[in-house]
Amino acid sequence: MSILARLRLTFATTFLVFAALGGVALWQCAGLHGASDVIARNLLPSVQKLGEFEAALLRYRLVQASSLLPLDEAEKAAVPARAEALLAKADSAWRAYEPLISSPGERQLAEAIQAGWRSYRALGERMQAMLRVGDVAGATRLFNGEMRSLFLDGVDKPLHSDSELNAGQGEDAARAADAEYQAALWTVGGMLLLGATLMAFCATSLRARVIAPIVRLSGVMRQLARRDYAFDLPCVVLTDEIGDLERGIAECRSGLQQADALAAAEAQRNAAQVQRAARLDELTRRFDAQAGEIVGAVAASATQLHGSAGEMSQIAGRTSDRARSVAAASGQASASVRTVATAAEQLAGSVAEITRRVEQSASMARQAMTEARGTQETVRALSDAAQKVGDVVGLITNIAGQTNLLALNATIEAARAGEAGKGFAVVANEVKNLAGQTTRATGEIGAQITQIQEATRQAVAAIEAIAATIGEVSGITSAIAAAVSEQGAATHDIAQNVQQAAHGTGEVTQNIGIVSEAAEATGNGVRQVLSAANGLSRQAEGLSATVRNFLDSVRAA
Repeated sequence: MSILARLRLTFATTFLVFAALGGVALWQCAGLHGASDVIARNLLPSVQKLGEFEAALLRYRLVQASSLLPLDEAEKAAVPARAEALLAKADSAWRAYEPLISSPGERQLAEAIQAGWRSYRALGERMQAMLRVGDVAGATRLFNGEMRSLFLDGVDKPLHSDSELNAGQGEDAARAADAEYQAALWTVGGMLLLGATLMAFCATSLRARVIAPIVRLSGVMRQLARRDYAFDLPCVVLTDEIGDLERGIAECRSGLQQADALAAAEAQRNAAQVQRAARLDELTRRFDAQAGEIVGAVAASATQLHGSAGEMSQIAGRTSDRARSVAAASGQASASVRTVATAAEQLAGSVAEITRRVEQSASMARQAMTEARGTQETVRALSDAAQKVGDVVGLITNIAGQTNLLALNATIEAARAGEAGKGFAVVANEVKNLAGQTTRATGEIGAQITQIQEATRQAVAAIEAIAATIGEVSGITSAIAAAVSEQGAATHDIAQNVQQAAHGTGEVTQNIGIVSEAAEATGNGVRQVLSAANGLSRQAEGLSATVRNFLDSVRAA
């Protein structure tokens, strides 16, 4: 697999993991928001409106009881207005409660409450009619008998059942919110652990399969520049960019080794020519001593020029052949160096791609941290909503306390009224009991709200830990990007050095061509010298015997 394909696979996997992490976090936050929304928008308003409705009914019954007491004309005139105001308040609370009914069981209880309340109001109108005609004793019996039974069994009992139903639904919603929180904590934690594991695996894989080979090849290129060929190329069989680069280096090493071998052979041949020239010089001196006695300076010079010209012609021919061989080897080395340069440029491109992908992964990690902070703000908003709900429960508790105080005052007034206030005392005692039940119910609701607030605080702490971990992942990704950038710079330097080597090899090839041309020109000049020497030799025929002896001595040497 090529480096580019490996990078695409690595970053695609990382992107999918972080996308899944963000999606799961948003989905779990939506579940928590839904559970809190059910509590804040349905269950708690239901409990609040039922409490207001019950408080209005109790105060209405107290007003009815006060109408049975001996009152002055002003107090009697104020009773109907107080009763109408309480009835209007009860109707308003009931109308606000009806849209909040969420289940068939709650609907059935609400219909039972409404039916009992309508019957009780009809009996109340009947009691008021009896009071208007002065039948106080009959009205008292009706209030303490049939109306009391109807209120307790037909109104108060289903009203308490409805309140308990809403409290149970609140507990269910709280448990569901806690389950959503636990699921979100484990799911997001698992996804984060998986993402960190993948990032560590990708970093290790890139270091082992890309960065380490690049560092090793950088040292190999420096060895090659020093003409040190004792190095191994273990990845030459691979099909990726590293394999291409090592094959190019192997070809370059082979070409340089051939060039070194040719240069060493040429040096040996040159040394042999120098030795032979020394021996020839010694024989020439002997010949000069012998020929000086026979011919003059002209004949001796012609003969010496003829011999030197022949030797120069041979040397020029061999030099031209060697120059062509060296030029061919230098051309092969230049092609190998250009191949290495191309592979180094491709590798530099791959490292640039690595840098861009790692920077993209760091950007994704920063985005995941931003989303985690947004989730933290959402959960804090949920905690604020739970606090407001607790304030509403406190308000209900205050109303229950005021109702209890009213019941105590009513008990005192009934005791002052004597026998006529016994029914009123019974009603006051019932109101006091109902106020106590309301206080206990709001206490239970307050405990549930406290649990919800604790769960939201834990969610905030968990999301803060997730954001911190994502920040650490972002730091690791930035460190990887810096390391890869340094390797990209090293690869760019390698590519420049190889280009310079290719340029130098090309100059060697060009200089060898110039040497070859000079050797050919030297051969032409030597041939002209030979022609002139032949002319002089014809003038020195008398020296043929001495020349033959000289040539025999040269062959023997």
